Amino acid sequence: MKRLYQGRRVILTSCLPVQMQPKGFIGSTLNQKTLVAELNRALRIHQENKKDIIDLKEIYKNKQQIYERASNAEDRLVNNMVAVAYPSAFTRQIVGYTYPSGIQFVPLTEEVRADVEKLNRFMKAEDKTAVDKIMENEQSIIGTHYRAILPDALVPNECPFEILPLNAENTFVAYSTYNRRKPVYSYHSFMVEETPGGLQKFIHQVYTGNMCFVYKSDSEFSVQESDFVSATPHILKDVPIIEYPNNEFRLGDWELGIDLFNAINVMTSDGLNDVEQAVLCYLVLLGVRTPNEEELKAMKKNKILNFEGAQGINQDAKFITAQLDGQSAELFRTYLENAIHTVVGIPDRNSSGGGDTGEAINAKNGWREIDTVAKNKAMFTEASERKLLRVALEILKPKYISKSLSVLDVDIKIARNKDDNIQTKTQAGSTLYSMGVAKSDVAAIMDISTDIEGFTKRWEEAEQKKQANANKKPQDSVPNTENIA
Repeated sequence: MKRLYQGRRVILTSCLPVQMQPKGFIGSTLNQKTLVAELNRALRIHQENKKDIIDLKEIYKNKQQIYERASNAEDRLVNNMVAVAYPSAFTRQIVGYTYPSGIQFVPLTEEVRADVEKLNRFMKAEDKTAVDKIMENEQSIIGTHYRAILPDALVPNECPFEILPLNAENTFVAYSTYNRRKPVYSYHSFMVEETPGGLQKFIHQVYTGNMCFVYKSDSEFSVQESDFVSATPHILKDVPIIEYPNNEFRLGDWELGIDLFNAINVMTSDGLNDVEQAVLCYLVLLGVRTPNEEELKAMKKNKILNFEGAQGINQDAKFITAQLDGQSAELFRTYLENAIHTVVGIPDRNSSGGGDTGEAINAKNGWREIDTVAKNKAMFTEASERKLLRVALEILKPKYISKSLSVLDVDIKIARNKDDNIQTKTQAGSTLYSMGVAKSDVAAIMDISTDIEGFTKRWEEAEQKKQANANKKPQDSVPNTENIA
């Protein structure tokens, strides 16, 4: 059966540590004794996700289904295989539209501005922008991303923590069945060689809200109690490996359009085959003896075909060709491409509005759809960034920032300028403002920035500055006669 891609499975567990067990809890307690069985159960689920993740990364790199047709090459006169790189193009466009200016931490009050600026400097020192770029691409391709934020342990530098992007093939987060938003533990594994070129072992790390368990196993897919290495407490008060889902189903941006990609690749390849077969098709000679090798060479060289035979016999030569109906093929291809744009939510470059202008063109060409896609992605990213921020503050307090700073004092901004049709929007905003509508409502209706609060604040500051300049008294224009002789 052909593999269907329908998002990554969320791993849920009712095996909870004592501090997470609600009133009336039913289930087992997560500790060193129960962890091995719980982890092996979760790893079996993760293996299905891992297969999808590997496949989706290959598709993104344009290793698409059409190339599997090579095994049937002997059954075809011509077997061109062309894969249109829609996956990488769609990822580039959606990521660029959703995160044009990256992710920023913004203070909500002036009292915490100094602390938040220091926080941003630490994030910059850890190249968070580059890590965010990895997250943005993986979200789009495989539907999720994982990263760890941990105290600097081995080589301390100017930043007291480190942010590590993790391979999603070897990482997952398990959530509570009692609260699907609450992570119970996280898992990450990697391979090591005990000696150069020697036996390979797999290190399995499990983080809970206050412990780190380590196992060393011969197997990548399971652990045993005898594989136990260590159990170390940590002070982060939360699971330090954080998942950044693309949406609630962990679907990639173009995952549901893979069958349409395959159909377009088949049409493109067979269209090229059709052109090439017109040159390589068979020549049928009717009522004519088969030419020998010398005669065939002379025919190819001189481009002359001479019929010899008894009179009264019908003689003819025809090429066997079976060309596709070009017009029908083009209509079908256009239908498939339109379907891809609809499913993925990508604007159509080829649509023209005729007499349409402004918002009518945006609605027709698909810009509203990609804006909706971007909003949905940003919601889940902000939630994950808040978890990262909570752990970062635990590492930084109280040595580097104020002990009172909390996630309630910091806003997460994914700014996205929306300057299309800006003249019409600003004219409408001017009309509303002259009617006495509040600046925040005007900014929301104009919809030219995702940072409504910041836009409104800058607007008010500009007005105050303009008013202050207008209130200044002009200097008396009395000529200076001191230096006149």
